[in-house]
Amino acid sequence: MDEIINFHTESKIAVDSIFLFKWHDCRESMEKLIDPRKAIISEYENINEGNLLNLKLKLLFGLIKINWVAEIRNVIYGEEFTDVQVKGPFKYWLHRHCFKLSENQEYSLMRDEISFALPGGKLVNIIFGKLVLRELKSVFKARHKVLKNEFGEYQHSLD
Repeated sequence: MDEIINFHTESKIAVDSIFLFKWHDCRESMEKLIDPRKAIISEYENINEGNLLNLKLKLLFGLIKINWVAEIRNVIYGEEFTDVQVKGPFKYWLHRHCFKLSENQEYSLMRDEISFALPGGKLVNIIFGKLVLRELKSVFKARHKVLKNEFGEYQHSLD
């Protein structure tokens, strides 16, 4: 699939990586991360292999609603998990969530890696892929802000 588009972002969050992973493991936390103007969670239990995350996406100010189902895979407790679209608007979607404790153990690096392809081929991906990337930047800036507000952003000191 040569039309795959990649996106990633990361933040230094002032909390242990296992605690950060566990925080993502409950529905209430996921609801904090997902803007209710853009999507609502209709099903989510926790981060266990094979569990489903079912969202209702709201497009064009909520005029269009699309079901999106992702399956949780590749769970390494305290370190990472991946959600893969099984039904939804993308031809291909893979979102890897990584949690890594820093060497000095003062913060965790929270990294989101997304690979996607839009239906319709290369031309559609060239034209509309940039719009999706812009939306992803906005969404994940807001999500990482939630994490920083919840736990604090790591500030390196020279002491």
